[in-house]
Amino acid sequence: MVKGLRARVLSGGVYLTIRRSVGVGLSAIGAIYITNIVGPAGYGLFISVIGVFMFVKEIGHIGLRIYLIRESQGEVVVAAYQAFWLGLIWSLLLGLGATFCLWVAGHYWVRTPGFIAVSLTTMALLPCVVLTMIVGALLEREMLYKQITTVELVSLFSQYLVAIPLAWWGYGVWALVAGWVVQQVLMLLGVLWLTGFRPRWYWNRGVVSSMVRYGISYSVSNWLFHLRDLIPAFVVLPLAGQAIAGHIGLARRLVELFSFAREATSRLALPALATLREDKPKMLRAINEGMQLHTLGASFFYVPAALLLPYLIKWIFKAEWNAQEVGLAFAFIALSYLVQGIFMLHSSALYAYKYNMTVGLANASYFLLLLVSSALLLPHYGVLGYGLSLLATVPSFLIFHIAIACVVGRPDYRVALLWLAGFTAAIFAPVLSLWLYGLAVLLLVHPASVREFVQLYRHIRAVQRSKPAPTDA
Repeated sequence: MVKGLRARVLSGGVYLTIRRSVGVGLSAIGAIYITNIVGPAGYGLFISVIGVFMFVKEIGHIGLRIYLIRESQGEVVVAAYQAFWLGLIWSLLLGLGATFCLWVAGHYWVRTPGFIAVSLTTMALLPCVVLTMIVGALLEREMLYKQITTVELVSLFSQYLVAIPLAWWGYGVWALVAGWVVQQVLMLLGVLWLTGFRPRWYWNRGVVSSMVRYGISYSVSNWLFHLRDLIPAFVVLPLAGQAIAGHIGLARRLVELFSFAREATSRLALPALATLREDKPKMLRAINEGMQLHTLGASFFYVPAALLLPYLIKWIFKAEWNAQEVGLAFAFIALSYLVQGIFMLHSSALYAYKYNMTVGLANASYFLLLLVSSALLLPHYGVLGYGLSLLATVPSFLIFHIAIACVVGRPDYRVALLWLAGFTAAIFAPVLSLWLYGLAVLLLVHPASVREFVQLYRHIRAVQRSKPAPTDA
């Protein structure tokens, strides 16, 4: 049994790695090739609307995916029937409500050509996306990652197969929308085919009540986290315009493509830290080491990307794309991701100790600071204003620090902040001044920094040498 579980985990890891690698390649093609054809205005409109959809989607599945993954084997079939119909009915009602709100916002606040039509088209796919997550959970609970990877890659490839010709034929933002719609439909059809799931009508008030209670308790802090996805559509788009939204959206997309360490940390941190709840010194040590590893791992991709990005925009993209603005947005968003990465393990540890409301408070504070500062700065300073508004969210992370200091102990930020400063200087050097590379070198060769580099290298080598041979036990 253990051997079979280990084999499935290792096999799943391989397929997820393949999916991530191929997905990054295809997404890079999309971010560079299609957005170049569509232009910053069309891409800005599309990516802003998708941000709204992603927030509504988080409310739409109300934790049903996690509920099914954690459900006992004997009850999963009945639970799947109930989750399917609950998800379908709830997503239809939510989609109708969101459609009305977007129609009103489009007329009276955003007032951007095409916003209402694109928003309503994407929102019509909400039930499709929610049901994909629910049915796909049946594959995830069995760790059938080969099948999941196949569906995801085929649908992703189909998205670009549809979007690229339409972009060439001059359909603009609708090329992106059409490709996205095809991807979502194929994802749903793929998981239905692979699972063999055929929904039968089932409705039990007790089961529904259990699902809703669990979903809300699990999802509230996650909903507060995803509030930031609304900023592009309801702040950047109406106050700064489609072109600025496109430059910021492209930069964010590229940062996400290079955020390998962030994704790995977020997926593995909670189950790993949950095993350390009873050993607070080890928990604190894991947080300290995690901060350093994330800063180092993420910066390994951000620094060269920041150096090459302005040249890539100038050489490959059309003249309507502003290399300086994209590079500046990339630098600020990369810095924001680095800061968030430092406190990512704080969040996971607080979840492990069931301090969900504290995490929710920090997420809500982040959103409010970003909302107010971007509304004040964007109309006057454009991309620079957006970058400064990201810096204005830093005080919200004090909530994570204070909470984790009370629950576990005071983390040691010295090396992580030293590396953060050094890599930040290197990330901003291409768009501000190449002299910042000198500052980066001075900070990264600081004795404390070098000492930690050496200790980290020795620790990794020691772990590799002491890795036990696989056994069945």
